[in-house]
Amino acid sequence: AEEGVGLDEVYGFGEGLVRNLGTIGFTFRAVGDRLENVEIGKGIHGEPGVYTMPACGDFEGIVEFLLKKLEKCVPKAAEVVLLVNNLGGTSKFLMGIFLKSLLDKVKQSYTVKRTYCGTFLSSLDQAGISVTLLNLGYSPKLLQYLDYEVTVPSMLFGRKRCNLPPSAVATVSPMDVLQVSSGVPTCTITEQFGAKLASTVITFVCEALISCKDMLNTIDKEAGDGDTGSTISRGAQAILDQLNAHKLDLTHPANLLQQISIILERDMGGSSGALYSLFFQGASKIFAEGGDQPVTLNLWSQALTAGNDTIAKYGLTQLGDRTMLDPLREGELALKSALEGGKATLEAVECFTKGCEEAARATQHMVAGR
Repeated sequence: AEEGVGLDEVYGFGEGLVRNLGTIGFTFRAVGDRLENVEIGKGIHGEPGVYTMPACGDFEGIVEFLLKKLEKCVPKAAEVVLLVNNLGGTSKFLMGIFLKSLLDKVKQSYTVKRTYCGTFLSSLDQAGISVTLLNLGYSPKLLQYLDYEVTVPSMLFGRKRCNLPPSAVATVSPMDVLQVSSGVPTCTITEQFGAKLASTVITFVCEALISCKDMLNTIDKEAGDGDTGSTISRGAQAILDQLNAHKLDLTHPANLLQQISIILERDMGGSSGALYSLFFQGASKIFAEGGDQPVTLNLWSQALTAGNDTIAKYGLTQLGDRTMLDPLREGELALKSALEGGKATLEAVECFTKGCEEAARATQHMVAGR
């Protein structure tokens, strides 16, 4: 970007970069001088791996297995950059032993121009290591870019180090962040008690999510890192805090949804925070483009569709992939059908709720598409 190239070129370069690297990880448990519970391909969030290996006394067999997989992505004899990542709970001692075993094998098949070893992307205290090979044949500028001097705190690559004093770090107040109104007229809730009803609904939803924190964490431990409840609870509490501080615009849905989007992106964090933020941002556009027309359930239905479309676009998922989009889409379709059938507001909302619940239960029999 600093060379002045356009966004399309930066995006294209990044896409090509992904096609010229391979990465694979594994988890294990060190017991004395043995490695047990070796699981190849385990996800960063604890998703099950694709292969398990018997207990072994060293990393040799693991390294050979990993390199056979990586050779399918990066051809032998290529000049490469090697990145060895600590998944969070591996000691430096074991990282050193693994790196020695890995380099001995890698150098038999590749010309290694750079080696990076450290904790770059971790999953709490998970004991494991991931290995990434980048094919330098993709672009003669790759090493130049990796060595490019940047002034970013805690940077991973480049020659220049930047240690900023606390006083130099910019801070943004919550009120500054939540000022989203553009001054352009948008759909307004004009009904008596409308703002009060919005406040009641938001409070009920947030408190319900917070109360489910421990249950969601327990469920997430079955196939993840056990923090889904904590993540969602953190986002819900942040919304409640802003609501109780009277900082949410309860009469203009466009502004309200944008504010919620910002809060979730800023305070919730994780991939969930990003997806929920995108959902509310996408939904807000329906009201932002609605002019000064009154807020109706039909508009909320359109907003739901827009939010779901945004998740599908940026999450690269679709109906049937066994994600949160499945119940949301089914609820969307049920709501549309109810409105087209002339059902009253409460009846239509009940149809939406039923559609979501049935679709959520149905996911237990589905195979994950992602």
